[in-house]
Amino acid sequence: SAMCTLLLECTLSGSRGTALISKAGAEHPFYALVLLFFVLLANVTMMGVLTGLLVQTVKTVAEVEKEEKTIAELRIAMNDLWTFVSLVDDGDNSITEKEFKKFMSKKETALRMKSMGVDMEGLLNVSGFVFEQNGGALCKEDFLGMLLDLRGTKKATVKDHVETRKFIHAQLKNHSLMLS
Repeated sequence: SAMCTLLLECTLSGSRGTALISKAGAEHPFYALVLLFFVLLANVTMMGVLTGLLVQTVKTVAEVEKEEKTIAELRIAMNDLWTFVSLVDDGDNSITEKEFKKFMSKKETALRMKSMGVDMEGLLNVSGFVFEQNGGALCKEDFLGMLLDLRGTKKATVKDHVETRKFIHAQLKNHSLMLS
């Protein structure tokens, strides 16, 4: 009886649960055992859920901090890259599509872009659209933002899908104007 009381008080740590299991045990010991098993299983399940939540939170925080660090390093590398862009720039502190193509034809550009994790094929494919959307020229911030968005490690977002939709819509509009 003393061991049973100790087990119930330690397991349930409350006056209501102990009385409930005692009443169930008075009916039949099997009922008390099933109820105790249920309480233990529920506690273990909740501990697992809370542990999973804690692990996921720590993982998310670590990923965010890693991304922030990566972006800070990329900003430094991109500022160096912009200095390199300025060598082909005509002095207006922006880059046109023609300057961009000239810039992209240099071997050093490909090496710098690769070291930053930029998807070169994706950059070349989308560049015409990006320049078209921005009036034919990109300022430093827009250019660096485009490079950040086109890193191979970056996952697609809703914004990317909306931009793709706009691009397809613009292309269809251009083709329909050409046909009419």
